[in-house]
Order: sequence, then structure tokens, then C-alpha cells
Amino acid sequence: VWRVKDLLPADALALGGRRLSGAELHDDGVELHFIDGKRQLVPHPSAEPGGAKLLIKNIGQLLTLPSELPASVGPSDEAAVGLRRDVQVLCEGGRIVDVAANGDAVGVDRKTEVIDAGGRLVTPGLVDPHTHPVFAGERSREFGLKAAGASYLEIHKAGGGIFSTVAATRAASFDDLQSRCCDNLTALLRFVVTTVEGKSGYALSADGELRLLEVLRCADGCHPVDVVPTLLGAHAIPKESKDHREDYIGSIIEG
Repeated sequence: VWRVKDLLPADALALGGRRLSGAELHDDGVELHFIDGKRQLVPHPSAEPGGAKLLIKNIGQLLTLPSELPASVGPSDEAAVGLRRDVQVLCEGGRIVDVAANGDAVGVDRKTEVIDAGGRLVTPGLVDPHTHPVFAGERSREFGLKAAGASYLEIHKAGGGIFSTVAATRAASFDDLQSRCCDNLTALLRFVVTTVEGKSGYALSADGELRLLEVLRCADGCHPVDVVPTLLGAHAIPKESKDHREDYIGSIIEG
């Protein structure tokens, strides 16, 4: 099963601002189906034997993160993270095929893309298992209230808390939510996070939560970060259902 972002070259990821309804793989490219009815053919990397080659050279520190840890691991034990210094990494077809010392001969050719790490750290992408990337509004003012000793209930009574985010999220358009979601994913990517578990939870209605899950699905299809959506439909009981809690939980389960 091919996913859209697995097929697109890096410069095509700017399509993330548009909503996709599907994609088809053809010999000459990827045909993207947009919700507005338009279609666009985007070239994808040719499937040459072995795939395209990439060499990352002049790596100062490389974390290989071995699957098995030493029997005894100390706080500064480099073996625990598989640390190697002053190396280069050769990739072929999207997979690592060789790790060698800087200056050693590796299987490159004139078509090989070369990235000079300049002595920097190279590490596998990180996984964040708990994120809320799709919401509207902001509650930065609450940090000051908390620092001043205000309780969550006091902040809630002052118009803050989760329900202020719910109100802003319900009022936001799909495109606005997707744009915000992609911005949040880009911020995570700057911290080397390449996979997230993304929760809904700020609509608090069956239809609204499904809309947030659709935002997450679209973001996963067009953003470099992998998104694993999770329904958090009972994040809180909405104000309109505070006297009918069981009915609300039932609507989320059945919705």
C-alpha cells in the first residue's frame, strides 16, 4: 500500500495546504485527487534497481541505537546508544546499507546525492507517543495564572481551561485546523520528531471528533511527519452534556 508522502519528492510536500481525497500510482507519477474535484500528476522518483543513493559524510556523532543493550548500562555509556564517531552513512533505496569511517571507500557513483553533516550529530527520528496537534485558539495566559497559584477550577471559571479550546476548535474551519496542525508537526520536526501519536479531543461531539480525525488523516498524508490518529472523544464532558454524561459517552461510542 503506497501512501502519498512515500511517493512524492521532497519539493512536492508543499501540497500540504490542500485537502486530498485519494491518490493513484501510475508509471509516470502520482495522480492526486483533491476534494475540490481537481487532479494533479506529480512525478515520483524512478524505481531504478537498488533505488537512489544518498551519502551522509563527515558525521561527528552517529547514534545507531542497537536493539540489544549491554548487560550493564551507565548514564554515560556510549554503547547504550550505539554511538560511533567520525563516520559516514550510505543509503540506497531509502535504506541504510553501509556505515564506514570518514574517508573509507563506499559504493557511490556520480548520481549519488551527498550531504555533508559538517561534524554534526545524526540520529534516527524520535517518536512522540502523546501529542495534541489539532486545535484552535491558545491559552498562554494560563501559564501566568498557574504560576501565580491559580487552580484549574479557578482558571476554568475565568473562562480558560479545555472548554475555551473546545469553543475555538469548533468555530475553526477545516482548512484552518489543518494548517495549524501542519505548523505544529513542523515544530515537532525541528526537534527531530518524525512520528507522533496525534489525539483528537477538542470538539467533544461525535461529528466534531470525526472531523478532527480527518484533519489528522490528511496531515499524515501530506506532511513529512508520520501521524497515528487517536480518538480522544471523552477528553471531557461538554457543557451541553454535563447533566447527561452517560448519553454523551454513548454518542461517542456509537458515533
